[in-house]
Amino acid sequence: MSNPEQQGRVPAFELRHRLALALESEGIGVSEMGTYLEVSASTMTNYLSGRTRPGGGKLKLWAIRCGVSYAWLIGQLEGPNDPSGMPVRPSGCNGRPPLTILTSRAA
Repeated sequence: MSNPEQQGRVPAFELRHRLALALESEGIGVSEMGTYLEVSASTMTNYLSGRTRPGGGKLKLWAIRCGVSYAWLIGQLEGPNDPSGMPVRPSGCNGRPPLTILTSRAA
């Protein structure tokens, strides 16, 4: 008999979800990020709805501003931090202490 906790599908975690999660984790508003990236409110709406993908430069700025790993943001890592556990936000960046989040992968 199979374990009911192991049944079912795993929904895709898309870029738009990671963009929103990065904003939420740092407490940054959509308009604040739009101003930081120098894009319009409609462009931000398009990014967060998945209609438009930000360019590489905008994604790097998004990661820096939110203190998350660029590799995580674009979906190359499962957790919001590099596997090494090194801080993704240098000390003093945005007036906040380093952000270090360790994640473990299931074996």
